[in-house]
Amino acid sequence: MSPVQIEINNKTKGKKLFGKLVNLGKNGKKTTDKKITKDKPAKPQNKVFKYIKTAILLILFAAIGYGGYFAITTFASLKKAGIKLDVNDAIQATLTQQEPELLKDENNRTSVLIVGIDTRDTDAGLQNTDTIIIATIDHKTKQVTMISIPRDFWAENPRYPGYFSKINAVYNSCEIEESGTGPYCLRDTAQAITGIEIQYFIMVDMSGAQKMIDTLGGIDVDVDNSFTDYMYPTPEGYYETISFEAGTQHMDGETALKFARSRHAQSSEGSDFARARRQQKVIIATKEKALSTDGLFNPVKITELLSDFGNSVKMINLTTGEGITVSDIIAAKNIAGKVDKDKMYTMVLDPMAGNWSLIAAGPGSAFSSILGEGNYSDIQIFVSEFTNNPAIYSENAFVYVYNGGLGYNETYAKYQELVAQYPYMNVTFGGNVYNQNLTGVTVVSYSENPEYATLNAIDEMYSCEWTNTPPENVSKIYGEDIAIIFGVQ
Repeated sequence: MSPVQIEINNKTKGKKLFGKLVNLGKNGKKTTDKKITKDKPAKPQNKVFKYIKTAILLILFAAIGYGGYFAITTFASLKKAGIKLDVNDAIQATLTQQEPELLKDENNRTSVLIVGIDTRDTDAGLQNTDTIIIATIDHKTKQVTMISIPRDFWAENPRYPGYFSKINAVYNSCEIEESGTGPYCLRDTAQAITGIEIQYFIMVDMSGAQKMIDTLGGIDVDVDNSFTDYMYPTPEGYYETISFEAGTQHMDGETALKFARSRHAQSSEGSDFARARRQQKVIIATKEKALSTDGLFNPVKITELLSDFGNSVKMINLTTGEGITVSDIIAAKNIAGKVDKDKMYTMVLDPMAGNWSLIAAGPGSAFSSILGEGNYSDIQIFVSEFTNNPAIYSENAFVYVYNGGLGYNETYAKYQELVAQYPYMNVTFGGNVYNQNLTGVTVVSYSENPEYATLNAIDEMYSCEWTNTPPENVSKIYGEDIAIIFGVQ
């Protein structure tokens, strides 16, 4: 495959072209046209009813993390799901003439712990949380990150210091000890691992999610790799064979649940880490379908979603210990309209995270921090880097740094600067190239689809030229996506 044409010799022009490349295919048109009318102004109380109507009709499940389902419901189901429809709350939000806001941390971010309980008909009492995702919205950048903690991550139970188990058992063990403590135990555990302050909790029974997907008419999911699972468990206690082909696939609820649950494929998809990535895909695809015009405003689907939502979803404000309020709903709806779906980034805390430097095999089939039980400091640093630079770390470009005339030691110092700035970038020092008579800084992009965020970060550090044509006697040696060649300054 031939690399994409990116050849610029002027930094200023390069940035302008780069901006155009990034926005290819996007409609950046804005309009400020407003219709002028001489109709009588609306009565003040109409705004109150507008908010009440919005709160009742528009319930954005997991809108805080943009990773859930949209439901239009009634008072009974909302109460059952943990929604507080307090009319006084809506009126107060209106009278203050301020836009409602979600709870935030000191970094101006809101995080929600999205949990899926994978119940089965054969074990109605099972409360293992096999889906654990922290979804965060950065209110400044409008970027959304979704970080999955695999079910087999080895973690300390906050109610029993020194006692470790797989993280998917934490919720259940706390609930057995004291009903209602499960969400807080799991929150404390997730916060300890990632360092992310979590404000909201949303739990979904995966069987109920299956019904929601069917009600929405199915979802379209991008399958990265073809795979076959010969040991998918059936409700009767047997096994069946399931297969998925790479590409965009339309899935009904049952198929989507099988796609998200599968963990015995004879390939790279046969792991809990691949399973966690597929769960993220199903959540995002369901959110997209639910927010579509057809999924959101079809009266028949609204009626059908009612019982599914009330029976399958539990929502908690972890700061107050109460349900989600009308103000929360309005704030979430407002944010949903400002987030670019292309600025949603996902990551799984698996052994590949942080260039294989954070997580290793733990007891049995579990995985834990390389630093040992209960010591998650390096993981927290990585998570912070990811949330601050999600585009760069999602690209995970393979970068090689070469000396092309600057000098071996001087080039190594430049490499160390890049590592210090982006400690978990996949960057390697490659030593000297054959041609050591170059000048300035040359960046070669070998990828067919250039890693725009990474290229932009390199340019900001080194004011370099970008090209898809390497200098004479310079070639792609180690499978790198990007090469940085430092010539004579």
